[in-house]
Amino acid sequence: MHRGSASRKGSRSVAEGLAQLEPGDVVLVTSVAPYTRSVADAAIAAKEAGLDVIAITDTLASPLVPPARHAFLVPHDSSFFSNSMGAYLVFCEGLLNVVAAHLGKRSLQALERRERLITTLGIEMS
Repeated sequence: MHRGSASRKGSRSVAEGLAQLEPGDVVLVTSVAPYTRSVADAAIAAKEAGLDVIAITDTLASPLVPPARHAFLVPHDSSFFSNSMGAYLVFCEGLLNVVAAHLGKRSLQALERRERLITTLGIEMS
């Protein structure tokens, strides 16, 4: 498949997803250096559509920060040959738990609905 074709298909999916949201809904974007252009573009499009953008990224220089209403900065530099993602993943897990606790029963119902759809559509294999 031609690279441009794959990129357009991904952009179409993002556009379709954003079109289902309404002003006041939240879009969470995440990327660290080297940043993914499509994620930065999605953040900008979401902001322009009146959606609240929350970014999880690594520095204030990240292209995700300007369109974000809130930005969480999680450094991931390491002396190893690749960047450390440990703190990044722990932060994300903690944030998910805080949101789930805040939403209470609604979050469990949403997860149950998602799991039923995954089963119905046969998305996962055992």
